[in-house]
Amino acid sequence: DEVLAYPIENFGRLNRDSRLVVLSVALALYDANLNYGVGEKQDVGILGINPCGALDTNLAYFRDYAQAGRKLGRGNFFIYTLPSSPLAEAAIAFGLQGPSAYLRSADNPEENLLAQAQIMLENRETAAIAAVSWEPNSATCYFMV
Repeated sequence: DEVLAYPIENFGRLNRDSRLVVLSVALALYDANLNYGVGEKQDVGILGINPCGALDTNLAYFRDYAQAGRKLGRGNFFIYTLPSSPLAEAAIAFGLQGPSAYLRSADNPEENLLAQAQIMLENRETAAIAAVSWEPNSATCYFMV
């Protein structure tokens, strides 16, 4: 309650990665003392990186699809089959209107994430960036201005 300005709509339907990203962005916005509210838009971009993309979610969707006779899979699995989906959920939750991108980097992923965020800030593509690195059980968000 202290960190979130308001409850995140549909938080219960988010997959694990999206929950991690949304909560880490919430903590970064709180630490940065950035106020946000329902319906308010922010010139803040969001970049993200993780080691496995959306592999776990794609496997869950395919298993569900196969169990349904390969005719259809549940939509609540499908919407998270892109690695950028957790970033989109955070952007929606906090009204982040700046650029959004998922990055993939085999070498020095966090260093590359922060370097890309710095380039975007230097090029004035956005006023600020939430740069998120997440793994299956943890997430870190850097808020850069």
